[in-house]
Amino acid sequence: MVLKVVAVIVAVVVGRVVISQAVHSFAESRSGSSSSSSSSDTGLAGRWTGSDGATYEFDASGGGYVSRGRDACGQDASTEFTGSGDTYSAERPIYDTTSGSCTDLLGEATTTITLSGDSAKVTTTMTKSYQQGVQCFSCGTLYLTRQQ
Repeated sequence: MVLKVVAVIVAVVVGRVVISQAVHSFAESRSGSSSSSSSSDTGLAGRWTGSDGATYEFDASGGGYVSRGRDACGQDASTEFTGSGDTYSAERPIYDTTSGSCTDLLGEATTTITLSGDSAKVTTTMTKSYQQGVQCFSCGTLYLTRQQ
């Protein structure tokens, strides 16, 4: 019984970590950034406003896009989204941050971004779990709108 309670508590926290690391790792716009979004941005490149109110920024890199920000552990993180056409995805590790550090790897999440003109749908799902009973309660969908 105690093990189930601990697993539920960890699962709730992990759900929040998934969003923090898989989605919000690219949520914090770089302050002082000299790049600016314009109507000439194509694909995922440029600045976006999320349905959560956060600003998201993507830079073209090779065949994909890179987003920079801080992960749930407070570390600088770069997330590389690969794909083609109107669909891009990235995998991110999920750490247990309940102890205040990020030493226990719990699983992985995949974030998929599907473009539709100047809007995008961001879906995050837990794709791998390394410990029994870990669930992602905060995985889900976020919407982006390109900043003009």
